[in-house]
Amino acid sequence: MSEQITYNAASFNLVSRWADGSNPSTAKKTLTFEISGIPDGATVNSATFRFTLGSPLTGAAVLTLNGQPGLQTSAVNTKTLTITGNTTWTAAFAFKANGNSASGSHSGSLTVSDITLVVEYTGAAPDDEPAEEPEEVYDYPDSHNICVYAPDDEDFTSNGLGILTPTKCVVTEEAGSQYELQLELPVADDAWQQIQTESIIKAPVPVVTIEEFQMAGAAYWKVKSNQSGINVMSKVPTIVRVTNAGSYPTYSPSTRYTRGSKVSYGNKVWQYIGANAWTNDGSILGAFTLTPGYVSYWVEITSFTLKTNSGKVLGTLGRNEVFTMVADMGNGWMRVKTNSGITGYIYNPKVNDVYQYAEYYSVLDATVAGREIRQQCFRIYSIEKDSDTMTVRVNARHLSYDAANIYLGKCEAKGVSAVAAISLIQNATLEEDNRHIYTDIDTGACDLDCSWDNTVTALLNPDSGIAAQLQAKVIRDNEDFFILKDEHTDRGYRIEYGNNMKAVNWSIDTSSMVTRVVPHAKDENDADLMLDEQWVDSPLINEYPKVYVKPISVNCKVGGKGTMPDGTVVQSLTKEQCFEIMRAEAQKIFDVDHADEPEITIDVDLVMLGSTVEYQHLAVLDALFMYDTVHVWHPLLKIEAAVHMTGYEFDSILRRYNRITLTNARRRNDTSVSGFDLRDNSIRFEKLSSTAVDRLRA
Repeated sequence: MSEQITYNAASFNLVSRWADGSNPSTAKKTLTFEISGIPDGATVNSATFRFTLGSPLTGAAVLTLNGQPGLQTSAVNTKTLTITGNTTWTAAFAFKANGNSASGSHSGSLTVSDITLVVEYTGAAPDDEPAEEPEEVYDYPDSHNICVYAPDDEDFTSNGLGILTPTKCVVTEEAGSQYELQLELPVADDAWQQIQTESIIKAPVPVVTIEEFQMAGAAYWKVKSNQSGINVMSKVPTIVRVTNAGSYPTYSPSTRYTRGSKVSYGNKVWQYIGANAWTNDGSILGAFTLTPGYVSYWVEITSFTLKTNSGKVLGTLGRNEVFTMVADMGNGWMRVKTNSGITGYIYNPKVNDVYQYAEYYSVLDATVAGREIRQQCFRIYSIEKDSDTMTVRVNARHLSYDAANIYLGKCEAKGVSAVAAISLIQNATLEEDNRHIYTDIDTGACDLDCSWDNTVTALLNPDSGIAAQLQAKVIRDNEDFFILKDEHTDRGYRIEYGNNMKAVNWSIDTSSMVTRVVPHAKDENDADLMLDEQWVDSPLINEYPKVYVKPISVNCKVGGKGTMPDGTVVQSLTKEQCFEIMRAEAQKIFDVDHADEPEITIDVDLVMLGSTVEYQHLAVLDALFMYDTVHVWHPLLKIEAAVHMTGYEFDSILRRYNRITLTNARRRNDTSVSGFDLRDNSIRFEKLSSTAVDRLRA
């Protein structure tokens, strides 16, 4: 008797975007179906995947399922699958709109709905003899293939130049830093001949899910490219129309006036443009008189100069420089804020409804579609062929490092939002760059000083990059960057000595701890200014046997300009306002830097059951993902800390972790050639065998 199991998936939209003549992006969405419940020995009669596609107004330049074209819009699509039992099957959709070269931002949307996967099977017939256990065979879906592509390929939905069968394929990633692939391939695999420097390899990586979010917009002005510069004034000047009438002789009869002569007559200044002539008085000689009605030979001088009654030049906005308009003052004047932090006034009048010196452009609010990342692309930078072992060894960097070759022109700003900073970086590129940089961060501010740097440095520099300044987590999806809120997922994992640890080595480093901060600033006489209470203590100060003291210098002065903790700018700070700033800066060391906690280093041998093939069905419950929180506890030392996953080594063939890295230490600088590294003060977990642990307790 036949039975069936139906799996449903929620509807979704694929949104392809483009702007100002650029190529539309390829929107992607991958669905994963965990097929279970089919009895042992049952025969699968059929497996059918059905879904309905809408009709995008733009049409579709690319429309594929698992890399295969042939889908129909405005129709129900049916795909017959080959499934033999309980397994995992993925459906990878890709949609790219037919774009046009019109200016502005555009998008095309394709709706995928009524999604079902129906598996029909017949149960096994009764048998007196127990069925022999079949040898376990793991089904590798097409989406798990390791493929090679030409250096200039941009569409990775197909298998490219061919599928590789490497003996080793390992991906290493460290949060906001190194992201590389190492691959070994036997020469017997004919596909190795497709491998060359700069070729691209696509391989499975640990799953990352990004939920849909709203990216706030920002509006800007930009100095026109035909302008050498615009002065930023300290105030709106009073415009004075000035002529040098006092230097011209007044009209006098019997005076010979030559062409170009200027005179003052009737409270106006006139210039003679006729032939040389004499005039006797103001009422005779017709056209030669200065009577205003006769303008054939005399014209009123209308040119004048602009002078200001006060104000000074605070700075200059250069060609193509971006700035923010604070207010329209009227009469062509604007109050503006430059990216260097200057607030002042510029003259930008309209003529025939067109601004003369600077033009408006904006970044609109946008909904960033969610996505699930299962495979990533890496560009080869070195190839080694070993003739003894007949093996080809390949090293490749993540495709996001292509942005290290995109350099910026002038790119400086102070106190701008995350969206504004990203927009400024993208606007400053010296060549066209169509990659996307997204953020969901809507609070906080950062400074930009990345002129003549590249895009990767501007984003990921551990000292000055916007990710570090905003304390953001970084997720990369091929060429796209996501600078996201530093929100760690706590799945309740707990590592406890004697529970799921084979061996544990603990070390506690208090050398950089701070539990008491002594801030100092300057008073109105440039003398040192200290708090009345002298210092700020951590709430954990009594948890330790000694006090860890750190003096800090706070950049504020009584009578000087400063920014209060709530963002209010004060032109002349009082002593109490300086105290408030000093206390806030001291508190940041505890609340933001967590310097009142020791740096804990834990070396543990650990096997995560959910990342191994035989425990694949537990992956949803037991697998760790980048930035996840893990709680560590040592009952004898009575130490507990929350650490976060910040790195891993992943086997792309077996699709499981070899190693993960957890740390509670702050990011440190490093000069790795692969990018910005975060290796210092980390907690490393080496994956061995299933006997290394008893269990992973959630």
